[in-house]
Amino acid sequence: KTIDVTMPYGTDLTKLLTATFVTNGKYVKVNGYVQTSGVTENNFSNPVNYSVEGLESQLVLYKVTVIISKPFIEYPKGCLGAACECMQDTTTGDVWTRTTSGGFNNYNALMSSNGYVKNLNTTKKCGFDDNGWNLPTSKQLITMQGYVLSITNEDLVHVWFNAQGFIGITKNARYIGECANTTTDCSNLSDDKGNVWFFRIYDRHITNTLSQIWGDSNGRGWGVHSGPIN
Repeated sequence: KTIDVTMPYGTDLTKLLTATFVTNGKYVKVNGYVQTSGVTENNFSNPVNYSVEGLESQLVLYKVTVIISKPFIEYPKGCLGAACECMQDTTTGDVWTRTTSGGFNNYNALMSSNGYVKNLNTTKKCGFDDNGWNLPTSKQLITMQGYVLSITNEDLVHVWFNAQGFIGITKNARYIGECANTTTDCSNLSDDKGNVWFFRIYDRHITNTLSQIWGDSNGRGWGVHSGPIN
């Protein structure tokens, strides 16, 4: 009689949600109000008790709790518990690698000397057989930015990332962004071309400032695989 319903990360429980259910009872009520499946709305910020009167007038209570999923979970394909080095965005389906230590110049073996994903495209990382690993696109950086904009204390952004499973994130860490031309060294692209982007964790800004080019001691070049494997 206890029901847990998982909703996507970002679901606003302060807004009314509609439940769909099937019953063979006489009626279903919440706080004395008759419920219609797929129609009646309720606030699920706290558990909601559904009372069902059976055909023989017995009353049964069902406690429904809405749980918001985490932004990231360990990607199960090819991961072995704590040894997993990939995280999946539960909203977009993107699979991200994660750092394994907090040392500077640690790119988690994702980049070649000119700043591009290399090793991940030659190994079956997390069960992927294709060459779909890339540096994050500007759209993916914006999505990542959206996750942390609600954090009021900028000093705690890296704490949030580490709590999500992206371990070894320092306060001044950055994501290295996309390169439109994957045959060219990112650091050689000029600022006015607008295709070298970075998400600066310490202030949650997206930028293409040349001071955050490949070689910055606090940079993080995490590979992203768009969408989950089938």
